[in-house]
Amino acid sequence: MARAWRCLILSLTLLAAACVAPQPEGPVFRGALPPQPPGTARLVFYRPLAYYDTMAVTTVYLNGVPISPTPVGTLLYRDVAPGQYDISVWSPGSYPNQFKSVVVGPGNNFYVRIDTLPKPPCPNRFAGDCPADTFIVTPVDPLTAIQQVQGLRLITG
Repeated sequence: MARAWRCLILSLTLLAAACVAPQPEGPVFRGALPPQPPGTARLVFYRPLAYYDTMAVTTVYLNGVPISPTPVGTLLYRDVAPGQYDISVWSPGSYPNQFKSVVVGPGNNFYVRIDTLPKPPCPNRFAGDCPADTFIVTPVDPLTAIQQVQGLRLITG
């Protein structure tokens, strides 16, 4: 009987360990980003850790050009020339106004949070009839964003 309990506990432990998502690569971000080069604008993208968020990875695009994959719990930034940028992410699902266009000037810092819209539970995920993940981009004011990015993994992709 004791052996059966040990097997059960071991099985449950292994099952729980398999459910834990791997940590994204990169150092844990604390503090402030490094100074940006003179004459540039900075675009900062982040995906906060959310309990019910999908573990699917999306990719950030600037003016249709892929910049970097962004797993949940990560932060990345790009120093760019002043101008207009269309910001989008790869998303199998669509939503009205899910992508944004911004105009940035020299010295500007612009923060963009990447979120996943909630979706209903999937009763039969093995049949492939579940709703797709829908990613959106949301501009965030710098004071709020600076607090939200603390503890995320800084990626350089």
